[in-house]
Amino acid sequence: MSDREQFLVWVQSEFVRAERAMYDGDDGPRRAVWSEHEPVSVLGAWRNATDRAELVEAFDLARGVHDEHRESAILASLTVATP
Repeated sequence: MSDREQFLVWVQSEFVRAERAMYDGDDGPRRAVWSEHEPVSVLGAWRNATDRAELVEAFDLARGVHDEHRESAILASLTVATP
């Protein structure tokens, strides 16, 4: 199997499962796919990270924003549903 084929198998299995879990509120599988070894970097539209500590911090902040939006959506739906 070529490097490209191995990468596609990984993306279509482990990575997709991690992404789905994250959107369901479980960030553990997504964090598990991160490298444990430096250098680790992320170039993002919202925030960049240049080492593992910054990556964890950025992810925690992003998760907090995601959770706040989810809570707001739940509260809004409850408000609309309440007579």
